[in-house]
Amino acid sequence: MTHWQVREAEARDADAVAALHIQGWWAYRGLLPDWWLDDPARAMACVQRWRAQLARPAGERATAVWVATDGQGRVVGFVRFGPTADPPSRSQGLEADEVWDLWVDPEVRSQGVGSTLLREALRRCRRPVVVWVLRDNLRGRAFYAREGAVDDLLVRTERIEVSGHSGFDVVDVRMRWAGEAAR
Repeated sequence: MTHWQVREAEARDADAVAALHIQGWWAYRGLLPDWWLDDPARAMACVQRWRAQLARPAGERATAVWVATDGQGRVVGFVRFGPTADPPSRSQGLEADEVWDLWVDPEVRSQGVGSTLLREALRRCRRPVVVWVLRDNLRGRAFYAREGAVDDLLVRTERIEVSGHSGFDVVDVRMRWAGEAAR
């Protein structure tokens, strides 16, 4: 088994992180519309967001970003985590952190990269941790369950409207780690 190096993301990682993020969307084929997943303007906006976020010093970012690299220093996965901003958690009075993104290069999936990154994020979080997962993403939900998260039965629906296309709903479920179980 390969041993992955995990470190805080730097500005030089922005394009690799963006590429993994965009590539990760492909896992949603059949769950979300192809025209939305393949939109080049959406992909470019993703690249610009990552460049802007990682250009800031780590201590000035709203969320933490950590990457996993292989033996050649190639970024093969990343996790973004930090304080949650989701209304259901706040309305419940839950002070929580959130795993915002976790993406792994398909070439190294099921080799421990995702688990390694997730454990690093959970170790660094100091409050209960939540993750929102596409309801129909059974692979993702099973992964988080194996890593100790439980489905807390909260569901959120976001309506996506794009000019020139019929809108669609994105339905997510919330999973959660609690207290010491998150570490």
